[in-house]
Amino acid sequence: MKKKFITTIVSLFVLLCVAFYALHFYLPDYRLAVLIGGNALMAALSLSSFLLVSNQMNKRPQAFVRGVRCL
Repeated sequence: MKKKFITTIVSLFVLLCVAFYALHFYLPDYRLAVLIGGNALMAALSLSSFLLVSNQMNKRPQAFVRGVRCL
C-alpha cells in the first residue's frame, strides 16, 4: 500500500506539471510558477499526512481506529 500510494502521488504530480506546462504554453495568462508551486505544496502535504498516519498506525493502531470512529 505504501509504495503504491507514493507512486500514485508522484505520477499525479508529474502529470499535473505537464498539464500545467501545456496550459502555460497555450494560454500564457496563467502563471506557471504559481501552478507548479501549488501542485508541489499539495503533493508535499499529501505525502506528509500519509506518513504521519502510517507511522501512527504502526505504533498504536487501536488509537487511530478509535479516533476515526469518534468522528
